[in-house]
Amino acid sequence: LELEWIHTSHFGKLCATAGSQFEWAQLWVNYSMSVFKPTRDHPVRQPSEQEASVLSYFTNQDQTTEFIEPLSGIARHPLALRDVRCP
Repeated sequence: LELEWIHTSHFGKLCATAGSQFEWAQLWVNYSMSVFKPTRDHPVRQPSEQEASVLSYFTNQDQTTEFIEPLSGIARHPLALRDVRCP
């Protein structure tokens, strides 16, 4: 998801790029919504393999993975352009 934004020029293609990532962005949003408020009784679940493929992460010194939000290219909600009817 984020590699597309950081390794490719998007001049004049912002809407097309964002639109092509809708399915990936939806995975990210659904995972984020499902773990937004962990509690002692319901700790944050690990992402599925498919969800993990669209999330960025840090690898800690002990080799554990800490997932974070990916870059979406527009510094907004990853589905923002869809919601404003980007052509």
